[in-house]
Amino acid sequence: MEENVKKETEHSSTKNYVIIISVIFVFFIIGYWIGARFLVPKPKNEEEPFIEVMETEVDIDDPEISHLISQLVAGGDCWNIDTYCNDHKVTTKNLPIERIFQVTELASFYSKGIESVSLEDFDTEIQMYFDTGYTFNPETMDFTSQCFQYTYDLETQRFIKNSQVCEATCGANSSQYMIERALKKEDSLLIYVKVLFGSQAESTNFFRDFERTEVVTNDYENIESYMDQGKDYVFTFQMKEDHYIFISSEAL
Repeated sequence: MEENVKKETEHSSTKNYVIIISVIFVFFIIGYWIGARFLVPKPKNEEEPFIEVMETEVDIDDPEISHLISQLVAGGDCWNIDTYCNDHKVTTKNLPIERIFQVTELASFYSKGIESVSLEDFDTEIQMYFDTGYTFNPETMDFTSQCFQYTYDLETQRFIKNSQVCEATCGANSSQYMIERALKKEDSLLIYVKVLFGSQAESTNFFRDFERTEVVTNDYENIESYMDQGKDYVFTFQMKEDHYIFISSEAL
């Protein structure tokens, strides 16, 4: 009897020993896999290859380059460049709806003599110039606040060309910009500009900063001589199908 108990005890001990060894082995395998997968650095020859993104200098006299900026600031307001070049990063999402509207109406419709446009077609055309993410609702616009070429008819949901010509003339205190450099980088285009901010008052002072505290000059007749003292900004565009759309602008 005692011998049987002894054998059972030995058998149980052996069984427990095997189980413990098996558990330790399993944990060892798991630990080894985790260490090899996440903790051990890859040999240099197994690291992700470094891919250099090539930048190509673009001639700033290329009409495509100058046209992109002039198109964005088109309209009667003498400080439209301030909408993009100010004290914060600007994207399509935080552009005023009036700016989006005026860029599109002038470039896509007014310049072609189109008399009326549906809301759907206008909204689609915006995507020729701006990145997605904007909310375009003409019912929120005040069409008397600026010199727009079209008004919106709520009943027909169409934009109707104004019968009277709307023009605005800028004086000697409007903000000035100069394209300084342009780079193509994969499907992106970076345009670098310098900006002198007009006084927005009767004086012809020009300032280096958007807050208008650093006066550069009041010599409007020779303003080009002072543009190198302007504030540096970069506009980022992205190729979409066969044209560039605005993505963002910000100070450097």
